[in-house]
Formats: sequence, structure tokens, C-alpha cells
Amino acid sequence: MKNRILYVDYMKGFAIILVIMYHVNFANESLKPLLASFLMPAFFFSTGLVLRVGEQISLRETFMKKLHRLMLPYLLWALLYAKFSVFNLLKIFYGSYWSIAHAGTLTSLWFLPVMFVALAFFYLFVKTGLANRLVYKLLLMVIVFTIGCILPHLRIGYPWGVDVAFMAFAFMLLGNISQDYLERLYLYFKAHTTIGLTISILLFMLMFVCTQTYQLNNPLGGWVNMKCANYGNHGLFALTAVCGTMMLLFFSIFIELLNNRGFKWLSFVGQNTLCIFLIHKPIITCFRFLISFNIPDVVLLTITVVGTLILSSLLCLVINRFLPIMVGR
Repeated sequence: MKNRILYVDYMKGFAIILVIMYHVNFANESLKPLLASFLMPAFFFSTGLVLRVGEQISLRETFMKKLHRLMLPYLLWALLYAKFSVFNLLKIFYGSYWSIAHAGTLTSLWFLPVMFVALAFFYLFVKTGLANRLVYKLLLMVIVFTIGCILPHLRIGYPWGVDVAFMAFAFMLLGNISQDYLERLYLYFKAHTTIGLTISILLFMLMFVCTQTYQLNNPLGGWVNMKCANYGNHGLFALTAVCGTMMLLFFSIFIELLNNRGFKWLSFVGQNTLCIFLIHKPIITCFRFLISFNIPDVVLLTITVVGTLILSSLLCLVINRFLPIMVGR
């Protein structure tokens, strides 16, 4: 998009900060189940928010762009993090969370094949000409969500996380359905700033309360694990994921309304979520030495998240400047 939507950038920025927090495994035990319940759906929702369906597209050209943007970085980083062998290469090409983990590479990379497949579903749907009708979008969203719920579990996962991609596509469609309504709501808030600030922060607080339904969902492993298609109760998963996503969205709108000039650092983080996603885990590991000190978890978590965010952002500047191919640019 030529004209970026600031609150979407902010939403993605907050989401990647929470992803960093989620991966600080040595200081986040109480937060992990909550964050897992909505973070990945929020990313797919935010992607759907900026996808346009009225434009003529070439499937071949679009798929090639997405391969370059998502799958090329996936392959490059997977090979960078893994010990090279034919068997590891085959596991990387298979592209499920299980195969990626067993290749000894960065497990977070599962997200890229899933995003690619979900986007492929979306553009195939657009090509049918049915994507301009709300009723068809709603119907398809229900269908693919149901497919994501009922597909049988495979121990090694599906190639390129296809089972998870159905669920991701459902949230992507929800974001796309919400696009015009949110744009009109935002414009109203923009024209009536005091009302907008009040309503957006109230909606944020309401969604935060509703997100606590995650405590009622107790799937295998103790929390939702989208990468493994482990959702627990599907109704509770959908409710918590939507409420958590809306919580991030309305807080992002509130932040944008609060400062018309914009927060450049937060916008930068939101525009570089892929890069931060790819490099933040090793940086978190570097902060483990702090465990040897008698530091409360909340302080340790804060130091690690802030430090990782700063270092990741600086590395993103270097990668964008000298190695843009590593982030699909």
C-alpha cells in the first residue's frame, strides 16, 4: 500500500512486542497462556485489514511476489539457523512446525509458510470474483474456520502448515470484512477526537476483560498453540482470539488519536515485524545471563523485552540497508 494505515502499523508493532514477551520463557510463565490465545490471530487479522479485493490481480505475479517476500526469507533463515544436511533440507522444505523443529532451525519460521498459504487462499478467492460480496466472505470464513477445527491431527504436521493456514485464512477474512467498517469508525473518531479517545479506550478495556476467557480454555499443553493446531475448545478459542485482537486494535487507534504527528519508532517496529520476528530469539537468549542475578521476573521481563526490541530494531536497519533479500525486499 502506498498510504500506510498508522493504526495497523501500531497494531502490528504492539503485537511483535508481545511476541518478544511471549518468547522470554525464563520470565513470562504467567503471561504465556494469555498471549498465546490471541497473538497469531491478531497478525493474520491485521494482514486482512490491508488486503484489497477490488483490484485486478495476476495470480502468477502475485504468487511470485509472495514467494519472494515470505518463502525466500523462510528458506534463507532456515538454512542459516540449521546445521546443513540433506535430511534437514527435506524437513525445511516440508515446512510444518514439527519438521522445522526437527531440522534444528528457528521454530518461529512456521509462521511464514502458513502466511503464504493463507494469502494464496485469499488471492484465489479474489480471483473467483466472489470476494466483493460480504455474504460470500462470511460464508467462506465460517467454512475455513470449520475446516481448521475438524482436520485430523498429524504428528508431523501438514506440509507448509496447511491445516493452520485454514484457521489463519479465517482470521484474515475477518480482518478484510472489518476493513471498511473500521475505516469509517476511525474517520469518525478522527473528526471527534474526544469521543474517539473515550470510546476507543473503553472498548480496549472491555476487550481486555473479555480476553480473560482464555482461562476457561484448557487445551492439551495448558494453553492454545496455533502452530500445532492446538486450540482446545474452538468456541472459546474464537472468542478469546477475536477479543484479544480487538483489544490490540482499539488500543492502537487510541494511541494514534492521542498523537496526530505519529510515533515514528512504533510505526517503524510495525513495518519491520517480519525482520524482528526472524532475529529476536537469539537476542533474547543473550539476556539469559541476567537470570544469575536476583532480579524479580517483572523487571527481568521488562529489561529483556526492551533490550531485545532495541537491538532487533538496530539490526533491522542494517539488514534493510545491506541485506534486504533476507527480509524479502
